[in-house]
Order: sequence, then C-alpha cells, then structure tokens
Amino acid sequence: MPLTGLRRGPWILSALLGILTALVLGAVFVPFALGPRPPAPVAVKVLLVQPAEVLRWLDVPSQTELPPPRTVNFPAGGKVLRIASRGTVLRPGDLIAATDAARAALADLARAQEQLAFAKQILDGLHDSGDQKKIASAQAAVAQRTAQEERALAALAKVALVAQEPGEVEQPLASLGQTVLLGAPAVRWRSPGWRARFELSRQQVRQILKQGLCRAEIAGRSVTCAFVDEEGDDTHLVIGLPTEAVPVAGLPVRLARRRMMDAYVLPPTALSETAGTSRVLVVAPNGRTEMRVVVVADRTAEDVVVIQGLDPGDAVVVQSSRPIGTGAPVRIVQELGPAS
Repeated sequence: MPLTGLRRGPWILSALLGILTALVLGAVFVPFALGPRPPAPVAVKVLLVQPAEVLRWLDVPSQTELPPPRTVNFPAGGKVLRIASRGTVLRPGDLIAATDAARAALADLARAQEQLAFAKQILDGLHDSGDQKKIASAQAAVAQRTAQEERALAALAKVALVAQEPGEVEQPLASLGQTVLLGAPAVRWRSPGWRARFELSRQQVRQILKQGLCRAEIAGRSVTCAFVDEEGDDTHLVIGLPTEAVPVAGLPVRLARRRMMDAYVLPPTALSETAGTSRVLVVAPNGRTEMRVVVVADRTAEDVVVIQGLDPGDAVVVQSSRPIGTGAPVRIVQELGPAS
C-alpha cells in the first residue's frame, strides 16, 4: 500500500480539530470585540398630560329644592308709603316697601334718575353729530349721573326695603298708611331659582367660605353657584343654583371642596414614592425615560393630582411590561389622552 494513503486520516482529523477550535474561540471572543448588546426597549403605555381645572367634591350629598319664601322686614319705622302687591316681580334695585322715613331718600333717587335720563338723551342726540369733544363731554356727564344714582339708591336701601336679587312678592304683610315699627314684617318674599342645603362641620364651612369658590355638580354637570348667606349658619351651607341648570326638584347635588388650577390628573400606577418624594417617569424625545420629581396636591384611590413637576404634552409612563428606571429605552405601545 502507498504511503500517501496511510497519512490522509490523521491530516483530516487535525483539520477538523482546527476548525472546531476556531469556532469556539470565535464564539467566546467576538462578543467582547463587538461590545455588549444594547437592552431591548421595554413596552410601555403613556399618558399625554394636559393641565386643567380639577375640582374635588364633598362626600356630603344634597338635592335640588325650591327656595322657601321668607319674611323681609322694614329697615325703618313710620307710616307705610309704598308696598309691592302680591305677585309683583322685582329686579335688583327695585323698591319693595318704604315708610315715610324714606321720603327724602325717595325724592333724591327720583331726582337722580331724572337727571341720568336727561344726560343719556343728550348723549343719544350727539352720536350722529361726529363732534367727538361734545360726545366725550356727554359721556362724562352720563358717568357722573350714573354714580349719583348709585349713591342715591344705596342711601335709600338704608331706610327702605330694596330688592337685592330678583324675586316675587308672595304676600304683603302691611298696608298703605299703616304705622309700623323698625323691623316689622313687610312682605313674604320668594327668590327665583333653586337651592341646595348642606349640613357640614364648622371646619368644612370655614374652609369652603374662605376659598370663595362656589361650584356645584348637578346630576354630573358642573355649574357655578352662589352662597346664600342669610340662610346658612356655622354648620350649614345653602347655595343658589342657576335656574337653567335645574329642570326638576330632587336632583343629586355635590359641592366642590377644593379647586386646583393648571393641574394634571394621573393614575396611581404612574407614581412612585421614595423617602417621602413623589416621582414619575416621562418618555424623553430620545426614547428613554426621565425621572421627574412632582408635587401631589390631592390623591384618591382612583387618581392623583399633580400641580408641579410636569409640562403640557409630557408622556408619563403609566404601565410597563417590566420594571424600569431612569434612562431605560422604551417602546410606546399605547398613548392615552387626558380623558382616558
């Protein structure tokens, strides 16, 4: 047998061993040469935040009701000169009742109203003249007479019964020519619109009146209301509701206890707490997360209200496929709007 045939087997085995060694060394050293593989982006859901007015409500329910009629009294005694009849509908500033103690104030008001009407008539006649100097002078005269009427009306309100709000005389309680004392009943007065009455603690009443905000929610709709001071006390608040917002009696009403302006509402899952500091993760334009320290003004089981630390349009991480921290690469799989 030739010698070349005997040597071929060991040569092939050596070649195979060399190839295998090269593969092993490549598998070990190539990753080091190329560097570490970047981590895969984490799938996240984000909330695109926008600032808004946020109201928090008292957990004290009430219902819409018609305001009860109330008795209003003469602010000065004497012989009754004027008194509105039953069913008379009055506007703010209209006279309800007066005694002869208001005679001089009534004359002053009539004179002021006459002078104001004359000043307005002069101004109306100048509108087409084009004389700007005379028009300006007439406008100044109208402003002066208007102020004079307001002073006369304020003086009358000290000695006569003047309507402070729209309403209707349900029943007069005195008659013309009758002599009455200071504080005697004048009429039964019914205010228009609707009311809601809340029984609260003294602290709650003080806090709500201090903030000066009257906002109510009627059957899920937020409306502006007004405190009815003469019907409330230390532990009760009575609010007047806009007539157009209340179709019927008995609707559920809630009263706002707090208002936060330019606030952001987040789900609790967006917030983390570390050593008493509240933080959220925001997706930066480079696709990585940034940590933001935020100020929380209010929180419930359903949401938290942030008043500092965020900007309009921030993409706040509210859910992730696995725990992440600052600087993590992420992939947004869903964007939620503020109402979501």
